[in-house]
Amino acid sequence: MRSLFVFLITIEERNLNSENMALKEKNGNTFPHVLFKVGDLVTFQWDDTLKDGIILVVDAYGTFESPNIPSYDIIVEEENMLYKHVKYDLVKSYK
Repeated sequence: MRSLFVFLITIEERNLNSENMALKEKNGNTFPHVLFKVGDLVTFQWDDTLKDGIILVVDAYGTFESPNIPSYDIIVEEENMLYKHVKYDLVKSYK
């Protein structure tokens, strides 16, 4: 099953600092939040529930509905569910 997800994984790599995955804006300013990487274990909030999952996609420059706001696509293997466009401020390190 993991091989299927490897095919689906994409990451926006333009202007990313590989040391800490800090996002650099076009004007040279650094985005104030450190981004997680593909494969990181994280805890995130979905509605009123905390869920544990694995980052599959980093939308570092946002999405159509939320431009310039980083988000993640996160797989929760226990539910066999992919949560899309989870905003960066709802995602925390896995403890």
